Amino acid sequence: MRLLHWPVPVHVHVEWPKFLRRILSRAIEPVQVNDVRLRHLVDTEEGEPDSLIAVLEFNNDHADADDPEHIDLNQLKASLDNDGTFFIWTCSCGGPGCAGLFGGVVVAHDGRCTTWHDLDGKRKFVFMSQDLRAAFDRGIMEGKTHLNDLPKIEPVPEENCSVYQ
Repeated sequence: MRLLHWPVPVHVHVEWPKFLRRILSRAIEPVQVNDVRLRHLVDTEEGEPDSLIAVLEFNNDHADADDPEHIDLNQLKASLDNDGTFFIWTCSCGGPGCAGLFGGVVVAHDGRCTTWHDLDGKRKFVFMSQDLRAAFDRGIMEGKTHLNDLPKIEPVPEENCSVYQ
């Protein structure tokens, strides 16, 4: 029996041809999101400024406070009304590639529904567009409250600062 060896390390990003991505994406069953929430976690580390982290929660599943999926609020806001590929999830530094996210989220609006196909997480979500917008608006208000109540807190990633103003 012979073992096969890959000619490149496994962690190297390989761009799949578009037709293969379409075929593979069909196999993913979409999750109907009946409850979406943009929530904020406050992360405190010794010797570091406190961080305000925006996370998305779907269907009452709570975000992992120890390893949150950081949200780029500018990308999320842009995706509310536009079709295309957005890097909604990102690294705490603001660079999605730093977190190994290279495909992004393909967003499509169809009447009252919004569909997300997360190419990196290999998952799909279907929302009522109005619910997603309302969750965004409520979440931004919640974030502003945290920033007003805790003056030494910093939004993470830093690009999120502009959304709270």
